[in-house]
Amino acid sequence: MVERTPLVSVMMPFYNTSAAFMTEAIESVLAQTYPQWELLLVDDGSTNAASSETARTYAAAHPDKIRCLEHPGHANNGLGPSRQLALEQSHGDLIAFLDADDLWLPPKLAEQVTLFSAHPEVGMVYGRTKYWHSWTGNPQDAARDYYPHSGLAADAIFPPPELLILFIQQQVAIPCPCSIIIRRELLEAAGEFERGIRNFFYEDQMLYAKICLRAPVLVADTCWDYYRQHPDSGTHRASDHGQELHLEYLQWLAVYMQQQQVEDLDLWQALSRQTWLYRQPAWLPKRLRQPVRFSKKWLLRLEARLPISVQHKFWQDR
Repeated sequence: MVERTPLVSVMMPFYNTSAAFMTEAIESVLAQTYPQWELLLVDDGSTNAASSETARTYAAAHPDKIRCLEHPGHANNGLGPSRQLALEQSHGDLIAFLDADDLWLPPKLAEQVTLFSAHPEVGMVYGRTKYWHSWTGNPQDAARDYYPHSGLAADAIFPPPELLILFIQQQVAIPCPCSIIIRRELLEAAGEFERGIRNFFYEDQMLYAKICLRAPVLVADTCWDYYRQHPDSGTHRASDHGQELHLEYLQWLAVYMQQQQVEDLDLWQALSRQTWLYRQPAWLPKRLRQPVRFSKKWLLRLEARLPISVQHKFWQDR
C-alpha cells in the first residue's frame, strides 16, 4: 500500500505587517521542496492597505494553494482567534505556523514531515531557529545573528510532561512558532487557541503547555527558519513588562493544570518554585524587584539540595 502524503496547513495571521516582510514570508512557503501544503493568510483587521493587498495578490496568483481569511466585520481579534479561524478553515493533517515577518528555509516541511513519518508517536516537532538581525543588510547586524542553544540532547524525544517542566524551569530555550509543526488531531484535542496574556503575550507558550501535557515532542538539532528581529516584534513588546507577564502566565498555567486534573508532582513543584520566584509584593519598588528575584534564585538552589521527599512536601504546603 502506498502511504498517503500528508497535507500541511500553514497558518499566517497578519496585522499591518510590512508588505516587504510578508512577501518574503510567503515566498519562503512557495519555495518549499515539499509540495503538499496550503497557506491560510488571516487578515486580523489590518488598516494598512499594503499588507491586505499583498495577501490578496498572492491568493489570486495561487488559488489552489493560498487562501485569504478575515474575521467578520474585518475585526481585529488577536493572534489566538486568528489561528483558530485558520484551523477551522484548514484541511491539513499537520499544522505549521509562520508569522508574516519571519521565513522558512526550503527543506523545512519536507524534513519535518519525514520525522513525523519516522516517529508516529510524536505530536509536535521543532528545531533550532536563527534569530535574524542581518535581514537589514547592515554588516553590524550580521554579527548579531545567533542560534539560541536549546539546552537539550540533539534529536531527542521528550514524553509528557518532561519538556513542559524544563520550559517552566527556564532551563531550555522556548521554541519559536515559526519552527513548530503539530499533528492536527492533537491540536484539536488541546482545545481552542488562547487569546494570550493581556490578549497577546505568551499565546505560544500556552499552546506548548497544552501540547507537552498530551504527547511526546521531538526536538531536532536543525535550523529550518529565521525569526526576524525588529522593534515591532512580540519579543520586544514583552520586554517592558517581562516579570509581570511571566507571573500571569504561570498563574494561568496553574489554573489550566487544575482543570486538566494534572497530578504529576515534579511538574507542580516546578510551577510552584517559579511562581514563588516571580511573585513580588505590590509595595516593593521596581528598582528592588530584580535584586529580590536574584536572592530568591539562590534560595532555590539551596532548597534543591534537600531530599526529594522534603522538596515535594515543602511545595505542597504552598
